[in-house]
Amino acid sequence: MQLTTLTPAGTYLVEKGQTASIPFKNYVIQQIERKDAKLTQSPNPMSEVEMEAAIQHAAHLAQGTGGYMKEKLQDPETQILAVGNLFNRSIKPLVQSEELDSARLAAAVMHWVDKRDAELPGGPLAEVAVTNPLLVLGYMQGLKVTQVEIVNVNNTDGALTYPAYWS
Repeated sequence: MQLTTLTPAGTYLVEKGQTASIPFKNYVIQQIERKDAKLTQSPNPMSEVEMEAAIQHAAHLAQGTGGYMKEKLQDPETQILAVGNLFNRSIKPLVQSEELDSARLAAAVMHWVDKRDAELPGGPLAEVAVTNPLLVLGYMQGLKVTQVEIVNVNNTDGALTYPAYWS
């Protein structure tokens, strides 16, 4: 999980969260479902109670975001873009839109209550089909972000356009 913004000085502030897709999935398996993540690869099926607990944990993780970043996210002039494979391959098909709002995401992911991997999209990535949206939703709720725009770029695009890498 990474949040990036431009500072008033024209430099990038990059905050790397401590938990992303696989560590979050493993947290759900170990701490919420009380299973051994070494023996259990998928948290699915997840109950509604487990899903709510996962959202709350992600919202708690979001509270570790720095003050400047939180302030910037609350500024109505800030355009919030969601980038990367998680958004383009998992979240966007789930909400069927490039405009992601927390209410739509919550409604969409709750359709997957009690679904097994075979009933979820993603093939070999079905094990994170539920936890990835829950992680995003928790962060959105924790940071009071109601809407983001999903853009079709990834981290490589950013690296290729970042001048510091080329000097």
